[in-house]
Amino acid sequence: MNKFLNIVKNLFLGMKPGFILKSYIFAGIIFYFTVIKANQPFLMSVYLFLCLLVFPFANLIWNDLAITLFGNTFLIMNPILMFSFKLIKYLFLYAFALFIAPLGIIYIIFNQKILSKYHN
Repeated sequence: MNKFLNIVKNLFLGMKPGFILKSYIFAGIIFYFTVIKANQPFLMSVYLFLCLLVFPFANLIWNDLAITLFGNTFLIMNPILMFSFKLIKYLFLYAFALFIAPLGIIYIIFNQKILSKYHN
């Protein structure tokens, strides 16, 4: 059990605290509107709650992929279009978080092993 808690601790230490907080705030808002307001069936509520727990890892994959593909590109867009895109992005990531998040977890573990290899 102690080893499991150590792994979980290292996973969260692999991300910036502000990023985790922002991800959980957005996930909490989505959870509120999809489960509490919509009165979902029990199994759907459990699935959406699990998505809430792993959402930061799915969001990490998207953000790092976007940084890799676009770099520091600055896009000028209509604010309504940009907000719509971000909303769709967060809803998509939240809906498939259980399937995308394992990639984020593997990514963090891989990065931590590489960093510890070079720092030792």
